[in-house]
Amino acid sequence: MYRPRLITGILLWIVALSIGGYFLLQAKDRNSRAAGMLLNYSAGPGQFIELHCNEENWIGVGDPIFLVRADGSYQRVGEITKIKHNYEPIIPHLGWTNDCQAMFYRESPLIGADCTITMHETPASLEWVINEMTKDGAWEEYKADLIAAFELHNKEILNELRPVMESGLRQASIVVAEDLKTAFEKRQDRISEIAARYENDLVKQKIMPLIQAEIWPIIRARAEPTMNQVGNEIWQRTSVWRFGWRMAYDKMPLPRKELTKREWERFVDEEIVPVMEAHFEEFVQIQKEILADVAQNAEVRRVFRESVNEIVNDKEIRQIVEEIVVEVFVNNPRLNQVITDHWNSPQAKRALSLASERFQDTIVTITEKMFGTPETQITPSFARVLRNQVLRKDNRWFIVDIPAERAANVKPVSKMDFDLGFTGNENPFVQQKDIPPPRD
Repeated sequence: MYRPRLITGILLWIVALSIGGYFLLQAKDRNSRAAGMLLNYSAGPGQFIELHCNEENWIGVGDPIFLVRADGSYQRVGEITKIKHNYEPIIPHLGWTNDCQAMFYRESPLIGADCTITMHETPASLEWVINEMTKDGAWEEYKADLIAAFELHNKEILNELRPVMESGLRQASIVVAEDLKTAFEKRQDRISEIAARYENDLVKQKIMPLIQAEIWPIIRARAEPTMNQVGNEIWQRTSVWRFGWRMAYDKMPLPRKELTKREWERFVDEEIVPVMEAHFEEFVQIQKEILADVAQNAEVRRVFRESVNEIVNDKEIRQIVEEIVVEVFVNNPRLNQVITDHWNSPQAKRALSLASERFQDTIVTITEKMFGTPETQITPSFARVLRNQVLRKDNRWFIVDIPAERAANVKPVSKMDFDLGFTGNENPFVQQKDIPPPRD
C-alpha cells in the first residue's frame, strides 16, 4: 500500500528537482545572479586557501572575491569564510587582521602558485562621495545647468545683490580696520621685540652681507655704464663760472639773495632733468635687468628662501598672527553683529529671495538628477553611496589575477599571500550585475 505511494513520491521529487535545475540553468544564462549563487551553494566549495598579508586591515566574513574577465567585467569566484582576530572582536564577523580563509566556488578556475590576490576597499571619505555623485559627466551637466540659469538671470540678480554686498563690505571693512589697529597696538611691545630680534639676526647678519656681496655688484655691473654717461652729460652742462661768482656774492656782506640756491634750482630744472628724461627708457631697462639678475642669483634665492621659512615658522609671529585673526575676524562681536544686521536688512532679504526664486527650478532639477525622484526612484550613484556610507555594504573586495596562459601541471595551493591594492572608485558590486557570466 505504501510502496506505490513511496515510489510515486520519489518520482515526483525527481521530476520537480529536474525541472527546477533546468530553470536554474536557463536563468543563469539569462544573467541571474541569484541563480548563480544558488548553484554555487548547492555545488559546495571548490577550494579553501589560507590568506595572509603583511599589513593589517579590516576584513569581514563574506567579503567577495572577483575575477576580472578579459572584457573588463567582474565574475564572483569566491568569498572570505573565516578571519583570525588579532584583537577582541567587537563585531564577530569583522576584524582588524592580516589572516583569513578564502573559499573558491567549484566553477572558479584553479587557484595555483601562478595567481595573485589583492584586497581593495572603497575610501570612507567625503572625496569619494563627491566623486561618486559627480562622475560619468554628471558634474559637467550640473555645472552647465547652473551656468545656463546664471546667464539667464545674472543681470537681475547682480543688480539686487551688488548694492547689498558693497554696503556690507564697507561696513565690515570699517570695523576690521579699527579692530586691526587696536589688535596691533595691544601687541606693540611683542612686535617691537620681534622686529629688534630680526633686525639683528636677519637684517644685519644675512640681508646686509647679501647686499654687499651679491646684490651691489649686480647693480654696479648693470647701472655703472649708463650712470657714467649721464654724469658726463650733466658735467658738460655745468658752468663753474655761474656757480662760482654766485657763491662768492652770497659770502659777501651784501643783501642776501640766495643766488647759489636759485642757480642750483635752475640747473636741476633746465639741465639735469632733461638729461635724466632722455635716458628714462635706459633706466627702466636697467631696473628690469637688475631684478632679473637678482632673482636668478642662487645665493639670493637661498637666503630669501631661508629668511621666509624662518619668519613663517617663527612661533612668536605665528602666535601673534593667529591671535589677531581670531580676535579680529573670528571672535569679533562687533564684526559678527555688523554682518548679521546687514544680511537681515529688508534690502538683503529681498535680494536673497530673488536669487532663491530664480535658481529654485535649477536647484530642484540638479537635486533630482543627483538623488532621484519618487517616480524614478533613487539614482544608481546615490544608491551606491547609501550602501557604502550608510549601510556599510560593498566596502571591501578581493581581486584574483589568473594568467591567461597557464602551465598544464598547475597544482592547487592551500596558502597564499595577498597585497593591499588601490582604494579607488571602481565598484565591482555594481558592474557585475549588468554583465552576464561567461558560458562554459
